Amino acid sequence: MTQQYTILAVDDEPFNLEIIEELLEDNYTIETAINGQICLDIVADINPDLILMDVNMPVLDGLSSCQRLKEMPEVANIPVIFVSALSTAEEKMDSYV
Repeated sequence: MTQQYTILAVDDEPFNLEIIEELLEDNYTIETAINGQICLDIVADINPDLILMDVNMPVLDGLSSCQRLKEMPEVANIPVIFVSALSTAEEKMDSYV
């Protein structure tokens, strides 16, 4: 029996979460959160192998969420990939935390 990895997808747009689930659910366990605060609230319980995170979200944006995740020792090593329409060099550089 092979291990199925868990991905936590964080995005405030339900359509984006649907796309991620449709593309990845055959090979991964997909958990979702609709903003960064919910991500922080559930990440330790889910213990995902990877987090896919939008940058622009209400309540707590992706960059702030990622910074807080990296301050939490129990989840700091989980890789975060930003999935966003942001495209300027400055916006991309802000994503390196």
